Amino acid sequence: RQEKDRLYRVNEQAQAYYEKMLWADPRALEYVQKARGLSDETVRAWHLGFAPQAWSAMSDALMARGVSEDLLVRVGLSARRREQSGVYDKLRGRVVFPIAIPGEYVAGFGARRADWLITDEADKGPKYLNSPESPIYEKSSIFFGLAQGKDAIRKSKQAVLVEGYLDVIALHQAGIQTASATCGTALSGRHSAMLVRLCEEVVTLYDGDTAGQDATRRAAEILLATGVSVRV
Repeated sequence: RQEKDRLYRVNEQAQAYYEKMLWADPRALEYVQKARGLSDETVRAWHLGFAPQAWSAMSDALMARGVSEDLLVRVGLSARRREQSGVYDKLRGRVVFPIAIPGEYVAGFGARRADWLITDEADKGPKYLNSPESPIYEKSSIFFGLAQGKDAIRKSKQAVLVEGYLDVIALHQAGIQTASATCGTALSGRHSAMLVRLCEEVVTLYDGDTAGQDATRRAAEILLATGVSVRV
């Protein structure tokens, strides 16, 4: 318990750092507000952040506050340099989405590539990155948005599943507070077991492309086997 509490505190400090960087970066702020249509209130409520492109800006900032390299590596925020001492940030040049779990703990982070920073196609990297597995982050049992929407799901007895972080946030902003998403992974039996304790029906609202249709079929099979009613 003490070990997990230490890791949660590190993530909370990282969240505060990323959030401060977002409000200090006009391009990142323009992306979430204008390109994605999120209000100031929504951006603040979800504690959205921005990871600068610098190699170790976040790590340096947290270590200056007394966080050890070991804790940064164990929680998955940083990685050790191969040919020299020290660590570097795993999230760089990305809009950051803190992944909260019930109890208001920050278990990990999702991050979207800041395309306006890309000058070389070879440096693009994946569109989305997620925290690696850690003692406090098991992606097969965590939903993005469930901490914020749990009460609404229980009250309505219905959950809405979407594919991405921004989809969840946009729906919550529009008043559909039952929306959540898995964190960069397919719906699992553990996910389904969590939902069956909260609601009677799940509506899948995935993208209409081939991948989204495949994900819809797989999710329906898992949810129906758990005893949840499914709509698409």
